[in-house]
Amino acid sequence: MRRRLAGCAGWVIGAVGVAGCHTVQYDTRVPMVEEFRAPPDEARFNNPQEQGYRKPPPKKEFKPNPGAMGGGQGMGMGAGPGF
Repeated sequence: MRRRLAGCAGWVIGAVGVAGCHTVQYDTRVPMVEEFRAPPDEARFNNPQEQGYRKPPPKKEFKPNPGAMGGGQGMGMGAGPGF
């Protein structure tokens, strides 16, 4: 009974919170107006550095580990020390 009462109280508090928190009367958001601004008249904007194209380094060739793919002496699951 207490669990049901606590659940109902939770729903009521949540519904009142959601319904009572929103109001349009005090809407303080300012509408954003998009305007164009030219950059300042400075050398860093008028004459930017020119860097040439740098070719990316070549990718290294993949060489698998020689002992990783079968062969060799290894201890698998359940393999004892050489019996």
